[in-house]
Amino acid sequence: MAAVINVMYSSSGIGQIIFDEAPLEFTAACTGGGFRLTIPANLRMFPAANPESIPMVSNLRGSIHAIGVGGERFELGRIRDDSHYNGMLSEYSPALNLTWYGPLAALAACERVRDGKDPRFYVEVNGELCFLIPALTGNNLIRSAPSPMPGQTTIKYPAATWVRMLRKLGVAENVLVEVPLPTSPPAPWDEVWRALVEARDAFEHGGSTGWKATVSSVRLALEKWQSIEPEDHGPGWKAPDVADRRTRTTRQRLDNLRWHLLQCAHQGPHTAAESWSRDDALLMFASLSALLAARNP
Repeated sequence: MAAVINVMYSSSGIGQIIFDEAPLEFTAACTGGGFRLTIPANLRMFPAANPESIPMVSNLRGSIHAIGVGGERFELGRIRDDSHYNGMLSEYSPALNLTWYGPLAALAACERVRDGKDPRFYVEVNGELCFLIPALTGNNLIRSAPSPMPGQTTIKYPAATWVRMLRKLGVAENVLVEVPLPTSPPAPWDEVWRALVEARDAFEHGGSTGWKATVSSVRLALEKWQSIEPEDHGPGWKAPDVADRRTRTTRQRLDNLRWHLLQCAHQGPHTAAESWSRDDALLMFASLSALLAARNP
């Protein structure tokens, strides 16, 4: 399977950019705070019609977008290939070095949009097409004026191959906390989000003072939430009195969280798959990971 962008000059076909939709693996590596991933693709150059006018493709640049379940697009980053590719008298099909550079947050966004399905991408590519022609003197070739070479296509990759790449990068096991920050939350929820932003800022600052401020802001956010929407604990639940709450240790409070997380997950084996969403799974998985990190057995 392949997705194709035709390379045209005037009304004539010069070649094709062919994206492999069934690669055995992706070539990817982590960078400082991000990643680079080579998009599996070849440039198929048709035989040159005139040996004194050889086509050359260069300066490939573009963007890559995740495609949501409803067809909506979300830009993830930029792609580029700094190499140049010359045609020949016979058909020529070199592998491109078309590379996607981006932050790890782009992969997190892609995973959110993918929602467990095969990843789909909309790719826009722009390049320059020119011709190598003999110079008036000597045996050198010179470039003609470049022509723009726009194109776009949709690519779909197997989920299994994509997940193997994430594991190879070492990011599949890292749960990036997806902080929901709407631009203008409605009142009175704006106070909850204001405290959430304060918690995020304190966490980014770090250090013992930052950690303490994070916890304090989380408490404030939960108190604001509670004033808007009191908890519904269901039948049979009884709140402990103030004296009991004050005597609980940190370990006991974490055990309470663990017990309630187990109750949240209890219905998993007993309900239909359609009853659960990615947000549910992320909440359970991130909470369990955080509790184990705090326990540090």
